[in-house]
Amino acid sequence: MVAETTARDAFEDCVQYAKRHNFGEILQEYVVRVLRERPSDPVAFLIDEITKRPFTPASSAASNPFFRDPLRDGPDARLRVAASPGLFFREACAQCKGRVEAACAYDVPTVVVHGSVTTDQFVRTARGARLAAPGEQDDLSLRALDDATCAPKNPESGPYCVDVVSALVSIEIARRQGMYEPAPSREAMRDFAPQFLLGYLRGLGQTKAEFTTLREKYATGELDFPFADGLEPALSPGAPAPFHEPLPASEATGKYALQHSSRCAEMRKATLDADDAVVNAVQKAWNATEGACVVVEAGRLPGSRTLVALAFDGGAACKLVEAFPVPANGLEGLERANLACAAALPRFLGRLEGFAAVELETFQRFEAPVADKKAAGKLALWLGAALGISHSLTGADVDALRRDAAARFVEWTALASDIDAEVTIAWEEYCAAAAALL
Repeated sequence: MVAETTARDAFEDCVQYAKRHNFGEILQEYVVRVLRERPSDPVAFLIDEITKRPFTPASSAASNPFFRDPLRDGPDARLRVAASPGLFFREACAQCKGRVEAACAYDVPTVVVHGSVTTDQFVRTARGARLAAPGEQDDLSLRALDDATCAPKNPESGPYCVDVVSALVSIEIARRQGMYEPAPSREAMRDFAPQFLLGYLRGLGQTKAEFTTLREKYATGELDFPFADGLEPALSPGAPAPFHEPLPASEATGKYALQHSSRCAEMRKATLDADDAVVNAVQKAWNATEGACVVVEAGRLPGSRTLVALAFDGGAACKLVEAFPVPANGLEGLERANLACAAALPRFLGRLEGFAAVELETFQRFEAPVADKKAAGKLALWLGAALGISHSLTGADVDALRRDAAARFVEWTALASDIDAEVTIAWEEYCAAAAALL
């Protein structure tokens, strides 16, 4: 006898498969043909119709928020996105946010939404592992090279479940890639979702008083890395190797990043002289606070960003600084988001009105597919804990978050499964359309 839960999961997978392949639209078309022709042998008629005049559903662009037109991407971007559903989803986080917000009840607790909590936002630094801040050293090479798309934006308040659902979808995509499973499965997501909830609730374990203390210590420099203090040693050993270990010192320097970072390679496509207004303002600002420095390299990045490499102590040390236009509504949102992720805080460039700059920390992103269920559970545990700490450090009502997450997590998992199916449909359509352009 088949267990009720097993049968229910199988039915859910059938529903997701039907959604992915537009069964409703296909069935409607063939029913119309049968009713129109009224054949004496409907079965033989359908076999003949399907064989000789198959019906192909129209593109889901109108109904699927994750549809992406490959004609808007360059050839290199098409190849990279078509090769990676994880990359496809990373570039669709804004659509995921809108999809989750539309499905949320009005009484869901709010936070400063990260907006792109994916597995590649789990990064390893010399200080330990953490969640990268929104837009922190994001990949600019795939996006349209216009300032409106690439310019830094202030994170906004919204339902906390936007980040929860995004993380669950991303882990499932990584799990499916690593285990070579072509179709989304709600049952598979249930394997690691409890680990994510456990990590998230533990990450929310700080009280409001503890949050205030952490924020004050971090702002004054007394506490260098709240994530490491909050997670060691209970959760860090659960991270996928080698992410429970700090980045080796030899790979954590500005000099190493200058030689190996894709961001620095992008900088060299549009180099700038030391007398450029933004470069000059960065040099003078860091010279005033960090000591005498000289410009080693500088260049323009998409989004009116400027990357500057500064040498200190006669070239013994190197720091990378990125300057960018201040968003119209100021830096408060970026500051809160960076604080929550233990990233460097942006600061105004006093000598150049309307610009701010932030020192970049060298890190390594988690980008490998997840090899098995155990690895998926470990990644879910750590990503959940990092997100929980991030949400608590933005000043959210952690008690309300704890209660809501415990009560509604099954609902968020189901929503993540639905979105995962929609993303899969959109990615498959993108791959087919991109292949036709070759």
